[in-house]
Amino acid sequence: MEIGLFYFLSRDGFKTLLQTSFDFSCLENVRFAHFAHPMYVLTTLTVLRNAVKKTSVQTNKIARRQKCFTKITRHKNYDRIIAMNVFIIAALTVDGFIAEERKQTSLEWTSKEDKKWFNERTKQAKVMVMGRTTYETIGRGLPSRVTIVMSSQADEKPFPRLEEGEVYFTKLAPKNLLAELKKQNYSEVALCGGSSIYTQFLQAGVVNKLYLTIEPILFGSGVGLLNESLNINLKLVETKKLNDQTLLLEYDVLS
Repeated sequence: MEIGLFYFLSRDGFKTLLQTSFDFSCLENVRFAHFAHPMYVLTTLTVLRNAVKKTSVQTNKIARRQKCFTKITRHKNYDRIIAMNVFIIAALTVDGFIAEERKQTSLEWTSKEDKKWFNERTKQAKVMVMGRTTYETIGRGLPSRVTIVMSSQADEKPFPRLEEGEVYFTKLAPKNLLAELKKQNYSEVALCGGSSIYTQFLQAGVVNKLYLTIEPILFGSGVGLLNESLNINLKLVETKKLNDQTLLLEYDVLS
C-alpha cells in the first residue's frame, strides 16, 4: 500500500489537493482517466512507501507502480498543460473563415448565443490576448477581463501589474508573455484573434485547447483561422448546440 499526495489540474484550470491511499488497481484507474482526459494532469508531490516484504510478487507490483507514475508525469502534454490553460476561442463560417476581410468583427455575423458564450468564457479566463487589428474592431477593454494587445509597435517597458478592464500593449513573444502572466497568478488565457495570433501561439506550442463556434453561413473567401500552414493534431472533446443552427466544438491539442 502507498500513500500519495497529489495536485489535480481540472478542465477549468483549478487546482485541487487530494491525499489518498491506493493499491495497484487504483493506480491503473488513475492512469486510464488521465489518458482519456488530457486536460487532467496528475503531479506527484510526495510518495511515502511503507516497508514491504520483498517477495517476488510484491517487488513486481512495486516496479509496475513506478512505471505507471513515469507514464503519468511524462505525458507529452504535461509541461504545456500544467503551466497554463491557453485556449483559442473563435467563430467560423461553415467554409472555415473568421471574417470576410481583416477589419470585420465577428459581432457583425455571429449569433447572440455565440456572443453570450464568448462573454462568459473570456470572463472565466480573466485574460484576453489579441492582435492590434482585432482590438481596433472592439475599440476598448472589456469589463472583468484584462485585455492584452500584441503589437510590434508597442513600447519596450517593464511588464505592468495588470488590472481588470484595462488594456495593455506588448511586443513580448508568446512564451515570454505567458511567463509574465503566470508570475501574476493567472491560470487561463483566451486567445481572441486574429489569425496571426492564433498561428503564433500554436507555433510556440503553448495552446492546449480550441473552442470553435460554427455558424450557418458561407463567405466563399475571406480570412482563415490561421495565416500559415501548420500540421497539428486535435482531439474532439465535446460538441454542443448553442442554438438550433450554431455548433460549439471543443478540441484538445495533441501535438
